[in-house]
Amino acid sequence: MILLISLMLTAEASSESSLDAIWRAEISRQRPVVFTEWTKSDDPEIRAAAARSLGRLRHADARETLEGLLLDDSPDVRAEAAFGLGLTPGGNVSLIADQNEEHPAVLARIFDGIGLQAESEAIPWLIEG
Repeated sequence: MILLISLMLTAEASSESSLDAIWRAEISRQRPVVFTEWTKSDDPEIRAAAARSLGRLRHADARETLEGLLLDDSPDVRAEAAFGLGLTPGGNVSLIADQNEEHPAVLARIFDGIGLQAESEAIPWLIEG
């Protein structure tokens, strides 16, 4: 029992330190490549935080990573990636719109992301969606 509690506390502490590190990397305006390790974490909360920070960097170099996160198993990660692409210069709106997404929270963030890009090519998807 003590071992289990110790493992849980270690995992929680590691999660918190990763979330703090992501936040520090974001506010210090680190290059998107710095977030790569976090986007591959086993913890979806960490992947989602990395996607959110990547989007808020508004750096074109984050585009490829965010596009990859659109395929994540976690809807929270996909939602943050979609919104992040909307914030990213040159974010691929058609890629966002072409996803066969059904999760309501992710769809809402896709609409947000498309709105942030304000590109006319997404209008047909918005009307049909």
